[in-house]
Amino acid sequence: MGLARSAGQALFDLAIHDIDGFIGSRERFGALLYNRYIEKDEPTPHFFRVWNNLYSHSLVRDADVSFAAVMARVAAIELLANGTLNASQEDSDKG
Repeated sequence: MGLARSAGQALFDLAIHDIDGFIGSRERFGALLYNRYIEKDEPTPHFFRVWNNLYSHSLVRDADVSFAAVMARVAAIELLANGTLNASQEDSDKG
């Protein structure tokens, strides 16, 4: 959940009103972030897309926790942009 906190900071930076109400629950937010990058204990294509585009340019690439936090922030922005974070979609998360 520490990475979810970092990703949540991205939503704070974007001045999203009522972040908790928007995402539904912090547990849901953490699960959505995790599922964006890991499925069946394996990295998803999204993981490799973000890694490949970000790693070589990142100033924190050698700091594992910091780089994972950057990836979490990217995932939060992507989930926001495609509408997945909206709590009204909570029922469709399992599908």
